[in-house]
Amino acid sequence: MIYKHVLRTFAKKKLTLFLLGIVIMLSSFVYVALHMGAATIEKATEAYFDDYNQEDFVFEMSPYITPKEHQLDLEHCVIQAPTMPALYQQDKACYYELIDQRITALKTLEAITLEARFFKDITSVQNDHTHRFRLMQETVAINRSYYTQGQKPAYENEIAILENYANHNDIKIGDTLVIRGEDYEVTGFLLLPDYTLPVFDHVFAYGTESQTLMMVHPDFFDALSEAPNYHLGGIFLDEPFGVSEFYERHDTENYGIQHMMLTENNIRSGAIYTEIQASYASGLFISIIIAFIGIVIVGLMMKKTLEQSQRPFGILKALGMEKKELMWPYLTLILGFSFLALWLGYMIGFLFAPILRDVYLAFYLLPKTDVEFSFLALLIGVFAPFLVLFVMGFFITNRLLNQDALHMMHPPITKMAKVHQSRLRRLINKLGFNTRYQTIFMLRHKLKVLIYAVGVFFAFFLSFLALGMLDVFEATVTDYYDSVHYTHIGYYPEEAQPGDKVIEINALIYESPAMLIGLSENQTMHPLFDKDGRDLTPRLNEGLVISQSFALLNDLALNDRIEIYLGAQKETYTVVGVANIYPGDHVFTDRAMLAKTFFNDADYYNTIYADYPLDETQFQSVFSVDTLLNQIDDLNEVTMQVFYVIVLSGLFIGLIIVYLLSVLIVEDHYVHIALFKMLGYDDQAIHTILLGGYRKLNIVLFILCIPFTLWVFVLFRNFFAMMFGFIFVMSLNPLHLFGIALLYVIIFMVASRHAKKKVTDVALSVALKVYQN
Repeated sequence: MIYKHVLRTFAKKKLTLFLLGIVIMLSSFVYVALHMGAATIEKATEAYFDDYNQEDFVFEMSPYITPKEHQLDLEHCVIQAPTMPALYQQDKACYYELIDQRITALKTLEAITLEARFFKDITSVQNDHTHRFRLMQETVAINRSYYTQGQKPAYENEIAILENYANHNDIKIGDTLVIRGEDYEVTGFLLLPDYTLPVFDHVFAYGTESQTLMMVHPDFFDALSEAPNYHLGGIFLDEPFGVSEFYERHDTENYGIQHMMLTENNIRSGAIYTEIQASYASGLFISIIIAFIGIVIVGLMMKKTLEQSQRPFGILKALGMEKKELMWPYLTLILGFSFLALWLGYMIGFLFAPILRDVYLAFYLLPKTDVEFSFLALLIGVFAPFLVLFVMGFFITNRLLNQDALHMMHPPITKMAKVHQSRLRRLINKLGFNTRYQTIFMLRHKLKVLIYAVGVFFAFFLSFLALGMLDVFEATVTDYYDSVHYTHIGYYPEEAQPGDKVIEINALIYESPAMLIGLSENQTMHPLFDKDGRDLTPRLNEGLVISQSFALLNDLALNDRIEIYLGAQKETYTVVGVANIYPGDHVFTDRAMLAKTFFNDADYYNTIYADYPLDETQFQSVFSVDTLLNQIDDLNEVTMQVFYVIVLSGLFIGLIIVYLLSVLIVEDHYVHIALFKMLGYDDQAIHTILLGGYRKLNIVLFILCIPFTLWVFVLFRNFFAMMFGFIFVMSLNPLHLFGIALLYVIIFMVASRHAKKKVTDVALSVALKVYQN
């Protein structure tokens, strides 16, 4: 009998229960999907890194040969070239012998083992589009190649490529690629532990639609005329040490080290660690917020439902029915409903986890494995919130049913708690009637207001976070390349070429690795303006012009004195300008001054900026702006998809919260609604009195969420700067904010429409039944 009564009571609230079930389900779904998707990647990745010996750190090496190295008595040669690329062109055997000497010298400093990763970057036209290939040779001990399909190249005309690149370009094993006019057969698909992101040119350019790592036969590698680049991957043999500790203990200038970077701080190899931890943390955080909202609403709903049944339950209790016979039907049904919603969220999350895994694998170069059962996900996603619901439900029902039968049969009229703070009361009394009543009304319903505020604030934050993602690529990459006038960059030209003559060289600047760029005073390809629009090009011969990102990363400002290291040479310059660009760690100065200071030749240059396509056979390598921007466009498409998902999630959560709480508020105040009607208030006026305060709260929450979101953006920026050394620019567009505000106005109107209908349906005779007897 009691079960039938409870079922009939809940049947009258089908829509409310349905939406509440979605909230509860979402809390489980979000955690399970994010946790299991990330856990699947983590498990496979850890095994992969262990089996194929991922580097613990990397030494990025200077292209310059140090004075100490010039004095080395090598077995097979005498070093005469100023740079490593020049030495390679003069004597390849001497080049490799010097690298072995560097490795031997560095291994004597600490308990480490090292191995060189050699690579050459070339461009190639594939299907009328320029593609970028990073050609590599197999390593022996560190960062060994893992072939997901096929086998490694055994002959000069064979290559292995990334499977992601092959899928994007419809390439299968056995197909051929044309590289510099020659056919090369694809023998396998590979992964490399030191390249979990294919980052070549820019930290955001990691798409595999038009670029790939490529394993080649040593004969093919050596046949290319370009000098290879290389870095030294290292493994700790004893206790790990940090970068600052290494610099404190050793003078790195004599070893050709440009900088040292731990894998966890290396975007190309360590970003996946941060990504996995971020997935765990964000999944738990979002799940807790949603679960908190859902659990409290369940509690409010149980309390309200039991209060509405107090009189008949009091009669049944007086007739001898025990408390547990009244309690368990409520607990069984509401907890059964909640467990079903949590379990459904778990199952959908389990089914969705492979999709999330594949989203990771679309960017990260990692092995693919099946999603497996996770007891931790089941425990936190289902049983933990269910246990909280059980304890809360037991406490509420036990407290309400613990009263004596007479008290339950004649429940007193619920009185609102008074606002006691004298200052607050005086302030409220100065307000108009509607505003005064709305304020007092909300102060007397603190728990509902808290749930409403948390839910709506969270919904606003999700929308603002998505908005911040929209302009990331424009602010950091696209705007920069839109501001320059070149379309191609050619590195190390074999002969004079038309275009702006430039020096681009990696250097150690202010103890940070950076790109040092020498521009001519009369150059036209690369404008430099500060945030106020002042042209900084004429000031290049006075010192350094640094990018906004370099200034933020190193806490630099105008007139600061900073040191530049190129090999063993050191010079001190003054910061004369901060360019309003975010291309990376770029530092600009006058080309002639730079060339004369470090190269003893005022006419020296190693790069051509051109506004026309360059012949790649005339350069060591060629960079195309369009190729990079096409990759950014592809990433933008993914970002837009994420944007829509996050915004729609925020709007959906906001809609549910507003609907559920507005309905509960109206149901809690039937008596007050009836009394207002008796005093002559129409339905719209009553609706405004009851819910108008929440509309004003929306405005306050919207305004407060803007600085909070901007603060979170600063945290993101500082985190990425600290971990990976680049600036992650996020901002809020006022026009976008207006659009979000308009959407939430519509949501509030739609969600509270049902509450308005309930106000209209309240009959005075029904509402005043509580006064009978």
